[in-house]
Amino acid sequence: PREMQFDSARFKVLRDLAFFSGFADEQVWETVHISTWLYRAGGEDVFVEGSAGHDIHVITSGEVVVLRDGVELNRLRTGECFGEIGFLDEGVHARTATVRAVSGTVLLEIDAAALRQASAGLQAVFARAFMRVMVGRVKQADRRYLDLAAHGHR
Repeated sequence: PREMQFDSARFKVLRDLAFFSGFADEQVWETVHISTWLYRAGGEDVFVEGSAGHDIHVITSGEVVVLRDGVELNRLRTGECFGEIGFLDEGVHARTATVRAVSGTVLLEIDAAALRQASAGLQAVFARAFMRVMVGRVKQADRRYLDLAAHGHR
């Protein structure tokens, strides 16, 4: 019973995140069962650029900074995901950035191999969610590039 209460609380947390808005209840439950939850204190790395890894993370509370060569690329907050490239591109074995908790952060961690073994429906809904995330990041990068180009030509 205690484990069931714990899973129910986790289900509710995920159900309330925008990332999971396109997921059916049974897909959220399946996610609860194939995932683990992690805590990272402020300043603690989730993973380091160049390290091996295929885990996908969704921030259930807190904030992380994404760094490449020590330069801040992005900040991600509650409800956002990272590590999806390791799932989408099976050939990628090294992390392309360091991700560090800014403050105390709780993360949902899903092993890419476990997701590949999950139901076809869960894989499909995650793929769609990752595509939404990646399209948003491309748009954000375009805006940043245009802002930089406009300010650089003054």
